[in-house]
Amino acid sequence: GRRGPSAALPSAALGTGRTGPSAALGTGRTGPSAALPSATLETGRTSPALDDPQAEQHRLFESLVLLFAALSEQAPLLLVLEDAHWADSGTLFLLRHLARQMQRARVMIVATYRQVELDAARPLHEVLLDLQRERLATRLRLPRLDREQTRELLAVLLDEEITPEYLAGIYAETEGNPFFIEEVCKALVGSGRQYFQDGRWHRPSMEELGIPQSVRVAIQSRLNVLPAEAQETLRLAAILGREFEFDILAEASDQDEEVLIEALEDAERALLIEEVSAEAGGTFALVHGLIASTLIESTRTLQRRQLHRRAAAAIEARRPGDSSRLEALAYHYSEAGEGEEAVDYLLQAGDQARVLYAHREAIDHYQQALHYLQEQAARSDDPERDLGRAARTLMKLGLTYHNAFEFTAARQAYEEGFALWQRAGEAEPAVPLPPAPHALRMKSTLLGKILDPTMCDAPSFSAVMQLFSGLLE
Repeated sequence: GRRGPSAALPSAALGTGRTGPSAALGTGRTGPSAALPSATLETGRTSPALDDPQAEQHRLFESLVLLFAALSEQAPLLLVLEDAHWADSGTLFLLRHLARQMQRARVMIVATYRQVELDAARPLHEVLLDLQRERLATRLRLPRLDREQTRELLAVLLDEEITPEYLAGIYAETEGNPFFIEEVCKALVGSGRQYFQDGRWHRPSMEELGIPQSVRVAIQSRLNVLPAEAQETLRLAAILGREFEFDILAEASDQDEEVLIEALEDAERALLIEEVSAEAGGTFALVHGLIASTLIESTRTLQRRQLHRRAAAAIEARRPGDSSRLEALAYHYSEAGEGEEAVDYLLQAGDQARVLYAHREAIDHYQQALHYLQEQAARSDDPERDLGRAARTLMKLGLTYHNAFEFTAARQAYEEGFALWQRAGEAEPAVPLPPAPHALRMKSTLLGKILDPTMCDAPSFSAVMQLFSGLLE
């Protein structure tokens, strides 16, 4: 039940006299341990106990220096301290002492830590400053895995060749974060969606991927350390999108600008967001897509709709007439449950995409608008209006399919459009038209002087026949 730096050390260093790996450190031992004082290695110490805790700690540290130096004389020695941000001060002071005293020994010390924990782990922060100031350490920042490295990790985890589709799905979801990659794979296996049978892995469709609970907990734990104002700001930022602009965030938020700035600084220190541009007040981005997903999914439905409504209003206020925002406005109004506004922006976005020959995007926008219009017509007091708009949308959809050389889909859209036109006409109440005050009058040079059909010239014959048929007077 030891605590502090000695808790993580082998019993050989503490002289417990156990059998096994530490047995070579007893009396009459040979090898590297022979150089160590017996008082350091045996429970029955020859020297009196020291009452000074600092002196006792120093004696322990020096004993470990002797032990590791002796071991390094036989072979190069690697010492690894994982998750150093959780280490107590005693362990970290030992790390610093070893780095100072073993510069000439064949010893490499590797300590891993999370940058995000540095503010909370003040002892580690102080030790790192000392090591860097004395040039005793080299800091290596570990980036995310690229696509090829992700494939290699998956191949090791699953022990088989990775298909391009599976790699693309995992990489899109995890963005190369090793922890997320492992957790997503474990979640797929644990849920039974990915299973091993007949000597190979059977994998699910990439559309079935979700955020594992372990990943949600890890992300949520990082969010929970932030002040409430910062968490609220990040929820609104996630609604705006993974990348968001400060002026639009400020317009949508009900917090003061100073509070917003402080909240973003807190999130940036926690490595949850990063600044990607300093233009126009600044543009920020959430560092991982799963952070945005976790923030959105942790927001209540009614609150989420309200935030989408505020986001749309902010974009309209700060970016009026900006055609590049049509799709975003359609999305926010759609998520806010504002079907009428969503349809308007969906149709505008579809028209814009069609003009730019982005046929697939135009088709998607028109289909979404059509879905809303048909729903509105079913419960509208003015169904002919919504049916007419739906029919016109189908005509645009048919034209877009035609331009994309999808002729079967184009013909189907046209037929559905004509059917809706007919329904719109039936839904519109029939109003009899008043009679015309007089016949249509127009000047004609077709009639000649002779009105006898048997004697008139050829140019006049058609007009003469219409005259005798009562079509002209």
